[in-house]
Amino acid sequence: MTGPASEFGENGYCIVRGLIPAADVDRLLALYRRDLLPSSHPFYRQSTGRWERNIRNEHGYVQNSFLDIHDYRMFAEFSAAARDIFCSTEMQRVLAEVTGRGAHRLVQSMFFDQNTATEAHQDRYYLDSVPGGELLAGWFALEDIEERAGRFFIVPGSHRVEFSLTPAQLNDNDRYLRYMAEWMAGREPVAPALKKGDVLFWSSATVHGSLPTQDASFSRRSLTAHYLPVNARYGDMRGVFPRQPRYGVHNEMPFVRDTKMYAPWKAAAWSAIERFPLLRRAVHAIKRRVG
Repeated sequence: MTGPASEFGENGYCIVRGLIPAADVDRLLALYRRDLLPSSHPFYRQSTGRWERNIRNEHGYVQNSFLDIHDYRMFAEFSAAARDIFCSTEMQRVLAEVTGRGAHRLVQSMFFDQNTATEAHQDRYYLDSVPGGELLAGWFALEDIEERAGRFFIVPGSHRVEFSLTPAQLNDNDRYLRYMAEWMAGREPVAPALKKGDVLFWSSATVHGSLPTQDASFSRRSLTAHYLPVNARYGDMRGVFPRQPRYGVHNEMPFVRDTKMYAPWKAAAWSAIERFPLLRRAVHAIKRRVG
């Protein structure tokens, strides 16, 4: 007998159809259209790692995706609607069923209005449990995803592949992504057709990304969330993060308070640091020493 847990263990991902009620999706999108879409406020972006205002294409869709939408304190009603989805009782039940680890906490979230054509990667390069492998992510379809919009893709079974990264690849995101692109050559990813309310869950070790947009007149409204078991240590494949985040609670589920809503000048400084590997290593070494 198969189910989400066995499919997840075998393939590194599983799909739960109709997990998010249509009314919850409609409420979130209504608040998005009312509050975030017309806003001139700069948001910290998942797609660029910088503070930016909304960049809209000729069809009106925002092209720079939003990071950590679950804790936009300037847009509290929108964030509460997002947490209602991420932290619902049914979501917590499914997370426990898939992982067998009981209670979880929400550590990161994203909102996409249009596809950003994310390159192939493993989440564990950026965030994971320590020891690795316990982070679980979900991709939430907020509409029936048109194939030409650039669907989310996954590489089944890739969670069992051991990638041997050099120190340079481990500490340089661009080199890492080139390594993953070379690994993907000749492989056929799976890009499932997902409908409004469907959620695809995958492991931190599973290779995934999104296909290029074929027609920019289509939106690809979706959410991403990353979860950890409540007792798992939070870090990445390099080790435990020097400073652990603060948490709030929604529907009895802990969630990371947004760490990117600080002053734009500070966000710009960190963005610059992340673009230079030697500087990044020096700063992170200092942070480890001072705790």
